[in-house]
Amino acid sequence: AKYSGNIWFTIGFPVMLRNELGIDKQDRSAEGGLNHTSHLEKFLPRDHILCLPVPAAPYTTNTNNFDKKKLLWVSRLIFITQMADSITLEWSLQKLMEDPTLTLEILTGWLPEEVKTYVNGQVIYVNDLAKGFWELEKFQKYSTVKDRVTFPLNLDWCDILGKYREAKLLTTTGKMFGGPPIEAGMHAVPFVGGLPTGALLDCPEYLYASELEACKLLDRLLTDQVYYEKVGNAYRAYVSDN
Repeated sequence: AKYSGNIWFTIGFPVMLRNELGIDKQDRSAEGGLNHTSHLEKFLPRDHILCLPVPAAPYTTNTNNFDKKKLLWVSRLIFITQMADSITLEWSLQKLMEDPTLTLEILTGWLPEEVKTYVNGQVIYVNDLAKGFWELEKFQKYSTVKDRVTFPLNLDWCDILGKYREAKLLTTTGKMFGGPPIEAGMHAVPFVGGLPTGALLDCPEYLYASELEACKLLDRLLTDQVYYEKVGNAYRAYVSDN
């Protein structure tokens, strides 16, 4: 009731508030720096924006996942066919071809009854996600590993965090806002962002690159334990402190 009548905008993590709303930059502008207008201030005066504290990660683990055998690709997509645009998803499948001990889990955030797209002229429901995935032309050549690729659905947050506890790498790339980078950091699971943005941007060891370059970094993280632990531990420490 205290905040009734206001428009709520959730940001999810303190560093997002600083980077996206420009709170720090706004403060610096008062000291002679560049003026900065946040996205929200294009629509609302600053005195109409109430910045409430947001919760940090609920916990961080003290585990080392280097010896795990699961790759995790996580993205909330609009269409199944968007998966074919991901270079790092194809990289993940290539790694399964090279190493028969590896597995891959693909988390889409979808509900089983959702209809997402047409594949080869046929409507694909998400409960047929695996069927639609393997009918995408780009992935058909990797069909020999399909028994090691799973598409969990109807997961609650506890289920999702359990996936990170068992993962070696998060192979999603992109802007890296939202849950995945934080959830990966909670479990010291390395990943490579696609842009100089994201929830962990201020972490000194934060990795970001184009998708092609990200594959090279993922190759190193997959095999170089010292590098893996350096990045994973830095992500975990940053999430714990923020």
